[in-house]
Amino acid sequence: MMELERQNKFEIICKNLLCGGVAGMLSKTTVAPLDRVKILLQAHNRHHESHGVVGGLRHVINKEGPLALYKGNGAQMVRIFPYAAIQFTSFEVYKKYLDGVFGETSHIDKFLAGAAAGLTSVFCTYPLDTIRARLAFQVSGEHIYTGIAHAASTIFKEEGGARALYRGFTPTLMGMVPYAGLSFYIFEYIKYGFMKYLPHLACNPCEKNTGGLVLTVPAKLLSGGLAGAVAQSVSYPLDVTRR
Repeated sequence: MMELERQNKFEIICKNLLCGGVAGMLSKTTVAPLDRVKILLQAHNRHHESHGVVGGLRHVINKEGPLALYKGNGAQMVRIFPYAAIQFTSFEVYKKYLDGVFGETSHIDKFLAGAAAGLTSVFCTYPLDTIRARLAFQVSGEHIYTGIAHAASTIFKEEGGARALYRGFTPTLMGMVPYAGLSFYIFEYIKYGFMKYLPHLACNPCEKNTGGLVLTVPAKLLSGGLAGAVAQSVSYPLDVTRR
């Protein structure tokens, strides 16, 4: 019996790692063009100072071509699989240990578990985020780095070693607590509301899941979208600061 439980736990962890990693890669690739324009605007690239989001997208396409919208996405893919996998897996672990600590009806444990999961994942993968931002900031004709490995070695050798790869880490940590904490907290809260008040509209039966219900795909998209929008809005000033 104990051996079966261990096997089931191992399978759940593996599924969380795989699903979290794949979901992260797909979502980040989808929004990569907007993410690159965001970095160019946040860091005041001189070629994009007078552009907004739409103008920035047009300018990148006109000057560098459509594929330039995905500049830095290679480093993002190398980073996002372990980042998302660690975040989703550690969230489940932290949530399990905090379950019931603040009462059965409280969602504070979800906030703390989400914040801890965010801190864990960002600590493990931050150097790749630094490299991704540097690559995305480059424009055609002004390249300093030729790729992920070259960017990593150049930053390490010329800017102060490993500390340079963690530049901006403090505001990132400060922003990650509200971002990850709120995103998981709000998602779990909305999910709870759907399952309690709208199970016939937002849920499908699932014997394997706690409570016998699982959110439908549209309900998951809505819950995740709202949670992400609120969390990103709250933590955005610190995201600008670290650039």
